[in-house]
Amino acid sequence: MIYDITQPLFECVVFPGDPKPEKIPLRRMTEGSAYNLTSMSLCLHNGTHVDAPFHFLQDGKPIDRVPLTKFIGPAWVEGHTGDVTAEDAEAMLASAAASGTGAEKRILVKGPATLSLEAARVFAAAGIDLFGNESQTVGPENAPAAVHRVLLGAEVVLLEGIRLARVPDGPYLLNCAPLNLSGCDGSPVRAVLLDLGAFFDAASRKEGDRTAIAQNGSNGPASLPPGAPCAAASAVNTSASGTGLSSGADADAAPAREGTGAPPSSAQS
Repeated sequence: MIYDITQPLFECVVFPGDPKPEKIPLRRMTEGSAYNLTSMSLCLHNGTHVDAPFHFLQDGKPIDRVPLTKFIGPAWVEGHTGDVTAEDAEAMLASAAASGTGAEKRILVKGPATLSLEAARVFAAAGIDLFGNESQTVGPENAPAAVHRVLLGAEVVLLEGIRLARVPDGPYLLNCAPLNLSGCDGSPVRAVLLDLGAFFDAASRKEGDRTAIAQNGSNGPASLPPGAPCAAASAVNTSASGTGLSSGADADAAPAREGTGAPPSSAQS
């Protein structure tokens, strides 16, 4: 199962005062051009995006200098409503660690949650790589700076404006790699989650196929079980296409081809 946890960019939540993303047609075949060509204008913190340390720290790393390993790897999804306290943060880390997947390095909070300064300190001290939530900010909407500085100061990447309503709690493989924007404070992303259970099942089947091939000898394609070369990929693609999840404005997380989601209330990016 692949979950698309990204807002559609041109219909995304925009914090008051930030410029809205704009699609600018440059060439249209309907107007006699030989091709379609589009430009766009946006704030780097529109919709689903990541914050680099440079966003709140003048000497912090810009987005192109943050290691990609921060954005790609095991992650833990957990629902929460209200303030995330230090005790809540410790419990999330413990649950993630208990999964045995390494998901405690990236924590994604589902629901209308506000990360407290005390919880931010817990996550910073734990040395996590990334913290994400559904709000357009991390921390209190009216005063997010302190929480940002604690986390970004510890080089914890912030993933804001994700959509997790249809994602069950648990461990996943996250990919939210940013654009390679030299010297910038953030970047829009296409954030996706891969069900780790399906991933490991597919990998296990593929390893079984390799074992069967070794036992049968290397006599060419005839010794391959049907579909073996694509075991992992077919498992994921079949799950993604056969879920029946809807796409468009009524889906908060859906297969990677389309999903969108009705955004919660906006907050400072």
